[in-house]
Amino acid sequence: LFQIVMLFSRSMGCRLLILVFIICTIRDAFSQEPSDMFWVSSECVDKNGKPQMCYPPFTSAAADRQVSATNTCGEKARQKYCIHMSTSGMASRCQYCDSRNPTESHFAEYMTDKNPNNWWQSETMADNPLLHFKESVNLTVDLGTQFHVNYVYLQFRSPRPHAMVIYKRFDDTSDWTPWAYFSSNCYTYFGMTYNVVPVFASPDKVICQEEYSTLQPLYEGEVIFSVINGRPNYDRFFEDTELQRWSTASQIKIELKKMHTFGDERGAEKDTLLTYYFAIQKFTVGGRCLCHGHGNECRPSSGPGQRDRLVCVCASSHHTTGDNCEQCTADHRDTPWQQATPGNPNPCRPCKCNGNSRLCEFDAELYDKTGSGSRCIGCGNNTEGINCDRCKPGYFPDQLQPTVCKPCACDPVGTMDGHADCAITGQCKCKPGVGGHRCDRCLDDYYGFSAGGCLAIALCLTIAWSNCSNLPLDHATAAVLEGMGTERYVIRKLDNAFANRMWPGGNVIRQSVELSSLVEADKVIINCPADQQPCSACLQKANNTKRVRCLSPTFSFNYTSDRQRIRVECNGTSDGILPCLCVKDPNQCPYCPTGWRAPQKDPRSEICTCPPQYVGKSCENCADGFRLDPPNGVPTDRCVACTCNNHSTVCHPKTGQCECQHNTGGLFCDRCADGYYGNALAPVGSSTACKPCPCPSGAKCEEVFWQDRGIEVVCTDCPDNRAGARCERCSENYYGDPTKGVPCKPCDCSNNVDPREFGNCDGITGECLKCIFGTTGKRCEQCLPGYRRNLKPANETSRAMNDTTSLMIPARGCSPCYCDPVGTLASYGPRGIAVCNPETGQCPCKPGVGGLRCERCYQGFYGFHTGQGCKPCDCDSIGAISEACDDRTGRCTCRPHVTGRQCDQCMAGHFNLTSVLGCQDCQCHPFGAKDRQCDAHGRCQCKPFAVGEKCDQCQENHYSLEAGCLPCPACYNLVQARVAKLWGMLESVFGPLRPDSKPESHSTPDDKDLYAEVKKLNDTIIALYRRVLKIGDKSSVVNPDQLLKTVEALAQQVDKVKLDLDETRKQGSVCASTTKLDTDMDKLNKEIVERLPILLSEDLQKVIDKLKESTESYQPDAALTNEANEVDALASRLSKQQQHLREISGTIGRLIDNATKQVTESEEAVMNSKKLLQISEQKADLITQKHTEQTGKIEATNELLQRTRDQVYQLKSGVDQIPDLRKEVRLLEGVTAQWEEARNTVS
Repeated sequence: LFQIVMLFSRSMGCRLLILVFIICTIRDAFSQEPSDMFWVSSECVDKNGKPQMCYPPFTSAAADRQVSATNTCGEKARQKYCIHMSTSGMASRCQYCDSRNPTESHFAEYMTDKNPNNWWQSETMADNPLLHFKESVNLTVDLGTQFHVNYVYLQFRSPRPHAMVIYKRFDDTSDWTPWAYFSSNCYTYFGMTYNVVPVFASPDKVICQEEYSTLQPLYEGEVIFSVINGRPNYDRFFEDTELQRWSTASQIKIELKKMHTFGDERGAEKDTLLTYYFAIQKFTVGGRCLCHGHGNECRPSSGPGQRDRLVCVCASSHHTTGDNCEQCTADHRDTPWQQATPGNPNPCRPCKCNGNSRLCEFDAELYDKTGSGSRCIGCGNNTEGINCDRCKPGYFPDQLQPTVCKPCACDPVGTMDGHADCAITGQCKCKPGVGGHRCDRCLDDYYGFSAGGCLAIALCLTIAWSNCSNLPLDHATAAVLEGMGTERYVIRKLDNAFANRMWPGGNVIRQSVELSSLVEADKVIINCPADQQPCSACLQKANNTKRVRCLSPTFSFNYTSDRQRIRVECNGTSDGILPCLCVKDPNQCPYCPTGWRAPQKDPRSEICTCPPQYVGKSCENCADGFRLDPPNGVPTDRCVACTCNNHSTVCHPKTGQCECQHNTGGLFCDRCADGYYGNALAPVGSSTACKPCPCPSGAKCEEVFWQDRGIEVVCTDCPDNRAGARCERCSENYYGDPTKGVPCKPCDCSNNVDPREFGNCDGITGECLKCIFGTTGKRCEQCLPGYRRNLKPANETSRAMNDTTSLMIPARGCSPCYCDPVGTLASYGPRGIAVCNPETGQCPCKPGVGGLRCERCYQGFYGFHTGQGCKPCDCDSIGAISEACDDRTGRCTCRPHVTGRQCDQCMAGHFNLTSVLGCQDCQCHPFGAKDRQCDAHGRCQCKPFAVGEKCDQCQENHYSLEAGCLPCPACYNLVQARVAKLWGMLESVFGPLRPDSKPESHSTPDDKDLYAEVKKLNDTIIALYRRVLKIGDKSSVVNPDQLLKTVEALAQQVDKVKLDLDETRKQGSVCASTTKLDTDMDKLNKEIVERLPILLSEDLQKVIDKLKESTESYQPDAALTNEANEVDALASRLSKQQQHLREISGTIGRLIDNATKQVTESEEAVMNSKKLLQISEQKADLITQKHTEQTGKIEATNELLQRTRDQVYQLKSGVDQIPDLRKEVRLLEGVTAQWEEARNTVS
């Protein structure tokens, strides 16, 4: 007891320090990763589509993985165990462990099943005395693939071990290496020094820790192994290969060596030993699946004969493969494989095979020499070489595709021996007299295409068939010349071997020489059917020139018959028979007026006398009861008696198949026939002879030996899709109940199961149990979340043409949605796969995002890369070419000379934005305008003394625009003063008329403006006159012609003045001859000012006539003075008439004002409606924008709430893991009280 108290006292002294250290370690192990890990992206391509380093998400690597244990309680029998209690006065609470009872089992996989109520437990020392003393308990977990492990966490259901070791395997083929040691006394158990603050000399240094091996707490104690935290280069993890290898593991083993006991384990009672055992509740491994930076996901993979494992989904842009993306794909091996790093993704480069192969091997030596390691495999297109860069022998480059080679196809007959190759142009090396690219014909003036080349003149073997080249040499008919130049011809039946040896040049078949002694001179051999006789073969007519095609299909020549060549009018059959020379009645043979060759019997048609086991004309077949040895041999093999094991006397002469009896079968009746079992070699009728199988009709059976049951007959090949020893159940992939008469039907799993797998469906109900290809449901007819149904064209034609526009029907399996996380609005499942519509595959997209996978913005939207959806481009309908814009910047495509993100502004120096031409050039004069820019009407801002819309003229009395519009001499001021006076007189009647007289004007009027105002005066007078006519008798002007003539005269005067002004302007600074112009100006002044009111008086016509007479002459008229006096006299009378006219004009003006007011009010109403509509549209856009903003805020709030929940859960989990100090204090107080009681008793 004293030792116990001292132990507890020592542990209490540093309990708080250890507690703080444990909490910090837990925080570090569970929440921290290498700092450069935060740089790593989950996307394997960057925003520009280029490869970048990527990594799978952090996960619990051991979750739901199988764990093997070398010792588990309850496997041998139902075993008892007891729990340590806090006070010795209480009876131990004991329970039982039994692997056969689910409520009492404690299997090893319970450590990783995420169920807090399950745990693994070993046997107790009472059941296994070797534990703790000689035997350790090993727990092994297979992670399924290599992981970069961050931590290993164990939570015990028993006191933590006194000593334990964690091992790892780098990969499945490596040896176990120690990873970490744990002991309450590192030096005693492992000979290692313990440091409270670990010191690492290297990244892979193995240390021993003591803080996780104390006796307390008795239950729910933790062991945390932080793999990489605090080690050298922790913050540069991806730059230190040694640290990466240290953290990599595919399997982890926990060796539990020593238990924590109270020192009473030797010789203790059984009740005490029942409390000593190992028990673990949680076994967690945190890390990332190792894909070497080339993949961002690991998926489970399994198959027949394979263990469950994880494989990386390697990024296609990196072109890597393998379970861990540890090698380049077969078509990308130009460079050595390298692991991706934050600075370099190191994607594999494609094979350099010139398009003639997709596969290559990496050659390190070649790479060191040339910088390219591609050694291509399986070069296609008739190429060879390291890079498939040259043609094979017998091939040449295609001129249209130089990297593709075409066969030389040199004719072996016409090509020089040993020269199958051709030149780079495809020309073969021909024999003498032979031509063509392929050496397949004779040159001009040559003939006799043969193996010796072509000859100028030589004997040609001719056969008078219609075309010798069509002779079927691959059949049994052939024509043979018996000796060159002997004039003897033979038509003979030969076998295929002989016929195939005849070549197109017509050489003699050497096999015919040995029969020459049997051939009669001047006779031909003609084969006919047995019931027919051969006729004589007629000779050719004399002096008959005929063009004959030789056996070479490319050569023919003319020859003159010498009555020495035979004539055959028909082609031979495949049996060598000439129908035209074979008749049943000899009298039917044709008459030969030019001579003939008599037929001869075929010398090979002899009759053989055969031994008993042979039959046939040449003894080529086996007799009945005999067969070839070996079976299916050649005719020259020997014939032996049939081997039928006394079950038949007849067999097939070639194959040896016996006609078996007595329920036997097989080639030699050496087994029982189908549907029978027994010993086929046993005597007929004996008990072991073949007898019917005890199976349904049509089923076979076999005798099987069972160790516990002896020999039993088992049915095989059960009919009707049944299986079992007696065909009592349905076969795999079928369901039903044959014992109850329910037939076996195929399991309908929509073709979404592996037919090689067992247990795909329930044998009774037919429910599918092992759906694959991303399917689920009782019939595997539904897609898993995150998958969509595969489709295929409804007809084979569309499928062969890859036509996706035709009708599509469901196909086998489902495919992952592959929703783009940037544009998808859906939440993600447990495997990181977004949920899409299972039928269409459409992913739920964020605002403005489109595409089946939400991978792009809609037309007219931009900003996909932001991950917040896409915004409208709002391209100006006039200034933009289309509604589309740049996906990243939102800049629209503008028309010429248009600028702005939305194409709603003109460029500098342009104006008038239109939908056809864009903006027009202001064309401001470079010397006259202040700058290039003009106003909305195209008017440029002019420099002083420059005028015109484009500032391309100098104002009056100025010249030389380039020099800045210099002033003219003073003499020109007189002309300008006269023009200004006329303007003043016009404006005194009609108000401001000149552009320079208006407040907003900055220009100076010229003579053109004066002419325009005079014309306007003319139009005004005409309009007033017409109004007066409508008034009636209130007006004194009643003759329209009178007023028109007056106006015409006045217009003529104005034109005259304009001409004079133009002439003066052209003269420039010359001021000569201005007297007459001044006179004319004075006359016009008087006529406008003094006589214009007379136009409205009763003497209007008279005054106009006088004015016209005076203006027609250019000489001063003294009568004008008198006319002026008369005008003054008439002024009083005219004033009354003018007053009356003003009243009438006022009435008309008020009517016009009322009408104008109504039109204005209507226009204002229309404008107000338009404004209201624009305001409504703006409000709608504002509401839509606010809705989008609120939606984004809601989503952000939801994400914040979720993160908060996760943080609260982690905090709660951390708090739950803190030991209950109050419980431990009470325990210490109880022990202290016991110690005091014991001490008092002793004293």
